[in-house]
Amino acid sequence: MGSEKYRSIPKAVRTALIQEIVFVSPALFTCVFFTDSVTSLFFPSGDTGEAFGYVAAFSKLCLPFILFNLVNNLFHSLFRGANALNFLVASTALGAAVRIAVSIICILKLGIYGLFIGWIASWIIECIFAVLVYISKKWQPIKMQSAQKNPGI
Repeated sequence: MGSEKYRSIPKAVRTALIQEIVFVSPALFTCVFFTDSVTSLFFPSGDTGEAFGYVAAFSKLCLPFILFNLVNNLFHSLFRGANALNFLVASTALGAAVRIAVSIICILKLGIYGLFIGWIASWIIECIFAVLVYISKKWQPIKMQSAQKNPGI
C-alpha cells in the first residue's frame, strides 16, 4: 500500500489465497489423515494417554477448518496495511465473542471438544465477516478509491 499500487491488490489477494492453499495443504493433509503418526512424534514412545487423544482429536476436527483462519490472517494483514483498523478490530472482536459464546455453550455438553467447536465457529464467522468487508470495499483508503475512479493516477 505504501507505493500506492492499488490496482494490484485484488490480484495479490487471489495469489495469496492460492499460495496459502498450496503451501498448507500437504502439511494439513498429513496431519489430518496420518494423525496418530504425526501426534506420536510429540509424545514418548507408546504414549496414548488422554493428552494424546485430545491432540489427535484436534488434528482431525479442527485442522481441516484452519483454512478459514488462513483467510482471516490474509485479510487482517490487508486491513492493517490499508490502515482500516476499525475493520481489523471489529473482525477480531467478533471472532473472540463467537469463540467465547460457542465454547461456553458447547463445553457444557462436550467438554474440551466444545472448545474445539468454539474455535472452528470463530474462524468461520470471522472469515465470512472479512470476506464481506473485502467485497464491500469499505476498507479501501480514500486514495485507492480515487485511483480507481481516475485510472491515470
